[in-house]
Amino acid sequence: MNDPNDPLGLLGTTVADKYAIEAVAGEGGFSTVYRAQHLIWKQPVAIKFFKVLEDANPNMREKLLEDFVQEGKLMSELSSKSAAIVQARDIGKLGLPNGGWIPYMVLEWLDGTPLDLLLRREKHQGLPPRSLPEAMRLLEAAAVALDVAHRKGVAHRDLKPANIMIQGDPRGSEATVKLLDFGIA
Repeated sequence: MNDPNDPLGLLGTTVADKYAIEAVAGEGGFSTVYRAQHLIWKQPVAIKFFKVLEDANPNMREKLLEDFVQEGKLMSELSSKSAAIVQARDIGKLGLPNGGWIPYMVLEWLDGTPLDLLLRREKHQGLPPRSLPEAMRLLEAAAVALDVAHRKGVAHRDLKPANIMIQGDPRGSEATVKLLDFGIA
């Protein structure tokens, strides 16, 4: 648990007999995301572990777990309504060696670049800023996905460039956009 490169000590672990954890993909205040291999489908997936439960008292822990399950349900429902919302594929609890457990959500793996990093990279490369129509074309799918969520009464709560993943050529017409990390919306 003390390895800064693996904050939850899960590298090499197999989750639910079908997800082999390969690498840490990212870490936030409430969760750590790992890249894993789906052992049956032979495809990469992202597994988001909700780490904030480790230190919560038992009553708060149950409430947070309930909220996490609702987030998974919400993500599954929203992603079925819009291709621009990351797909939730599974949810569960991983038993830990100390007898505790940590909830997780399995999401589609996205090969792409977060918008914040993409914009910094393009600026560093000296590329000109996008025109308004180009920016609107790039972000249209994210706006439509937000509209889907808002019509369901769901606010994103953490909308920022780091939570907008761009796949493909970001300056081409075939770029795709995915909204990430609705959090416990």
